[in-house]
Amino acid sequence: MIITKQALQLAQRNVKPAFKFLLERNTNLSRTWKRPEALAHPKIWRRWTGRFKVADSTPVQFRIQDVPEELFETVVVHMAKGMRDEPMFSALGLWDDPASTRAMEELWMETLQQRVSLVALVDDTRYLRYLGTDNVIAGVNILGVVDKDSAHIVPKVEGSKAQLFLDALAAVERRVDVFARYGVSHYLTGIGLAVAREFRGLGVGTELVRGRINMGRAMGVPLTVTLFSNPASHAIAHTVGMEVLSDVPFDRLSVGGRVPFPGARGSMRLMAKRIE
Repeated sequence: MIITKQALQLAQRNVKPAFKFLLERNTNLSRTWKRPEALAHPKIWRRWTGRFKVADSTPVQFRIQDVPEELFETVVVHMAKGMRDEPMFSALGLWDDPASTRAMEELWMETLQQRVSLVALVDDTRYLRYLGTDNVIAGVNILGVVDKDSAHIVPKVEGSKAQLFLDALAAVERRVDVFARYGVSHYLTGIGLAVAREFRGLGVGTELVRGRINMGRAMGVPLTVTLFSNPASHAIAHTVGMEVLSDVPFDRLSVGGRVPFPGARGSMRLMAKRIE
């Protein structure tokens, strides 16, 4: 695959979000867990060579690292753009509801404060010089650590569609007592994985999840658990060795007597992997 300079510059164009983040700890993140102070931030967790070539036919290098604070807003913009075709959001029409859009953006920004989210960046000075930029984001995985005291919390937000989305996730997650099954007190969870359209199909998502496992190991977090919602993410999870805890077809899920994702095909899979 060859990506032109013009196409990538257009895709990577950063539009500043027109909202203010209201950081009220309205999440199910652990209130007590802290990233180890001895662990540098941002830290690089993984490097690899991309499976595509740029205009001069040279493979491009990538790296997986912690999201630095100066990229927080850019990453939220990336997530809002990259998640537009996610099955659950599409079925809900979430992005047509300004209040729900703001709610998701604020939830991602709040989660970034825990400093465990990852970004896949082009790690090739020759390529960056060719594009005339300092950073090219290939993908993002918003991550957080939850514990026994926080896992039951369902964030309350203003947007009705965002609230239904969060309620549906909680309904599936409640089907399995992860803490009892694995004998852990806390785990690393995913709250959204988005690969830039021009980098899809190139293994970026898989590398982000592998980077997550490397990070969890370094932080002493014994488990990662995520609800995956489309065939591509199911395949990524299987590739890195995650096991299926619950598989709920979209058309069989009911929240408050209603089907939250009408027309969505496939299923929501709660998947987990011990980090050893």
